[in-house]
Amino acid sequence: MGRSVAACAGVAPGVILAFGVAAAGFAAGPAAGQARFSQGHGALFGGRGGAEIAPPVAKYVAPDDRAFILDRSSQTPLLKFEGSQEVWVLRPAPGPRGDVIYRDDLGRQMVRASRMGGMTVFTADRPSGLPAALAGQAVSIRPSAVSPVALIGHFVRQAVRAARAVGRRIPFEAPEVTPETSTLFADAATTTAEAMVRYSGRRQSRLLARLRRVRFTVGPQPAVSVTGNVLNIIVAPSQGLAGRPSSERIVRTMAAAD
Repeated sequence: MGRSVAACAGVAPGVILAFGVAAAGFAAGPAAGQARFSQGHGALFGGRGGAEIAPPVAKYVAPDDRAFILDRSSQTPLLKFEGSQEVWVLRPAPGPRGDVIYRDDLGRQMVRASRMGGMTVFTADRPSGLPAALAGQAVSIRPSAVSPVALIGHFVRQAVRAARAVGRRIPFEAPEVTPETSTLFADAATTTAEAMVRYSGRRQSRLLARLRRVRFTVGPQPAVSVTGNVLNIIVAPSQGLAGRPSSERIVRTMAAAD
């Protein structure tokens, strides 16, 4: 992989990073300005008499005031709930009556766009779905590029966020980072911290009590596992933003290992 440089522990306590010279090829997908707003996972088909078409990046609001942004400006649709740091990577698939169903990496239905222009959002507390009204155009939620230097600070912030939830420091380690994959590793750190925050609030956890570090490595497919006292997060740079596990997938793995 070439010569690497380890981040100084004195500069970033609780974080271990090593940046390789060779690239692993993080595929971010087409830029928003170049992407076509396609029918397959883009355009809502309009209502009666050619009702309004949702913009590629749009904000929606449910009756209980929960809001989210759906970003369909590229080949990889994204979803972000207001007040949350996590960006969900969605997999679009055709549904009944011409609907488009967007699922997460576990296959859970998160959003359904109807042929007539309606939008339904599905959450843990409302599994049957809530209608969501178009509130207007929004700014893209696609993660910005993160430099290797900026990644150190991001890892520190996410490790601190996890430590506050767990009640003690659990170092985040990433020994295989390259400048080309730093953005994906940053996003993986965010989803991992989100998962740890969520899991810590659920119950007394034997796993969290024995966990000593979180290790981020590269593999052919995104995955999560627990080995002894280590939480392993595997990212797949060749899959772009889809190459890291969601917080829900991490939470389920932790629960199974607890």
